[in-house]
Amino acid sequence: MNMEAPRPNCILCHGDRIECFLDLGVTPLANKFITEEGLASPEPEFPLRVSFCHDCQHVQLPDRVPPSAMFEDYLYISSASDTLTAHLHDLSDIVTDRLHLSADDLAIDVGCNDGTLLSGFQRHGVRTLGVDPAKNLDHFGADMGIERYVGFFGSASAEEIVEKYGHASVVTATNTFPHIPELQDFVQGLRTVLTRDGAFVLEAHYLTDILDQVAFDTVYHEHVSYWALGPMIRLFEENEMEVVDVERIPLHHGQLRVFVKRRGQGQVQPSVAALLAQERELGLDKFETFQEFAERVDTIKRDLTQAVADLKAAGKSVVGYGAPAKGNTLLCF
Repeated sequence: MNMEAPRPNCILCHGDRIECFLDLGVTPLANKFITEEGLASPEPEFPLRVSFCHDCQHVQLPDRVPPSAMFEDYLYISSASDTLTAHLHDLSDIVTDRLHLSADDLAIDVGCNDGTLLSGFQRHGVRTLGVDPAKNLDHFGADMGIERYVGFFGSASAEEIVEKYGHASVVTATNTFPHIPELQDFVQGLRTVLTRDGAFVLEAHYLTDILDQVAFDTVYHEHVSYWALGPMIRLFEENEMEVVDVERIPLHHGQLRVFVKRRGQGQVQPSVAALLAQERELGLDKFETFQEFAERVDTIKRDLTQAVADLKAAGKSVVGYGAPAKGNTLLCF
């Protein structure tokens, strides 16, 4: 078994009071589908557990896989989904209008994938730069003039980006923020690359929706964080930034869209306090809430395993269509 030693401290606050509430076993990487030739070789597997921090209430994976093993060769392509393409173009419209972007502004997309979101900004004449470590995707967007920085985003790469491309009026991260293991370094990178009144706009799966839907199959090694608004606010406040607006969106079974600016550069909207209050009512700051979630997960496992066994006993076949990453979490568990 090939794995890094467990990280004993919280990914957000670095405290040592993190406690596991869900153990999904030892599983391979969800997006690393193997070839027929690879069937003869052992597949790397890693522990897949989910923990709660009693100090900052952040939900996270305590066991780590090197990001380079997951993201430097990446299979998922945003433009393969017409729904996602339309959503990302709508997001570019919203951000351009809200931040009054023009040809003088630079938009950076972290985890830009095939450049779908950046192509939306280009429709408005905004300058664009993609940041992504996936070397196999580095050719996407070239025909549209989308420049790309191939590498991970952080404090060091942000300095390189500013030197070559200048400061950004907006940095976006869609379905990327849960992937980031070094949170403080990432936010320092934002502070380096953004203009004084620039904004960071993120979209990420929302912990409330995961709990409501018992969506344990959203858990896989790429997703090191499972975000609620409360811990997110703490992260940015520690770095002299603040969440100024938030909304829930239905994409991917439920996500959070968050606007972040430097402290004092934006008016905090009532949506922030309202969602925080909802999270407290739902008990997202209590370990018992996640223990109950784990019990519901175990019930699903038992019921599904029994259903498949009953079908097999009746001489029936079960057919699966498609190959989502979350399907591998379900099958392995």
